[in-house]
Amino acid sequence: MNGKTQMIFIVFFMAMVVLSIFNYTYAVSCDSIKGSADNFIKEGENQYTQIDNIDENISGEVRPVVKILSVAGVLIIGICMLILGIQWVLAKPSPETQSKLKHRFVALAVAAGVMFGSYTIWSIIVSIMSQL
Repeated sequence: MNGKTQMIFIVFFMAMVVLSIFNYTYAVSCDSIKGSADNFIKEGENQYTQIDNIDENISGEVRPVVKILSVAGVLIIGICMLILGIQWVLAKPSPETQSKLKHRFVALAVAAGVMFGSYTIWSIIVSIMSQL
């Protein structure tokens, strides 16, 4: 083996050693696993087990993240549009460059559609689930 391959092997081996140090196992025995599984089944069989409200827990925790990601996505799409628009104006004499930019505009439009569509679908699902 050459020096580069040996170095990659050593780094990979050291990474595996470091990762194996942090391997924790919480299951003590088969009996504890079986006991936890039986408790889970008993809680599921209880017809009076209260299910937490999805609007308060899940959407309440996820909503700020979704809003931050939506604002970041709008900013990124706006900046990309601005950059592509400037490139379009500067590329007027060259038809080859214009065709490349058209493909980039189509990809940007698809990305914007996916982002806005996913936000719309998420908001519809949250509003339907909160009414249930």
